[in-house]
Amino acid sequence: MAGIVINNWALIVAGALVGASGGILTKLMADAMNRSIPNIIIGGFGTGDSAAVLAGPGGDAQVKSIQADDAAIQLAYASKVIIVPGYGLAAAQAQHAVAELASVLEEHGVEVSYAIHPSRAGCPGT
Repeated sequence: MAGIVINNWALIVAGALVGASGGILTKLMADAMNRSIPNIIIGGFGTGDSAAVLAGPGGDAQVKSIQADDAAIQLAYASKVIIVPGYGLAAAQAQHAVAELASVLEEHGVEVSYAIHPSRAGCPGT
């Protein structure tokens, strides 16, 4: 709009390109999250700042916290583990610890894979 107001064609073209690329990125991320764009825009309307409701196959799901020992036991019995690193991992500089964990798991025959969360794949630095 600023380009139209001051009649600057370079600003108009740049704004159109940024808007178009933002629309394309929005569509790609909506597809990656398996959600429609109206669902993303209107889905949280009227919910305020309340916490997200968890729903599982049986209706109301509950969050269960576990200790490190319990997590180690569950990883030891797993046949496949997918690691989804995030900003917290980088902030804690825990990449080497995760690589070491993956090595130990692979030595015990666990298949280790890595994944990128779709809502952060397009946001460098987050």
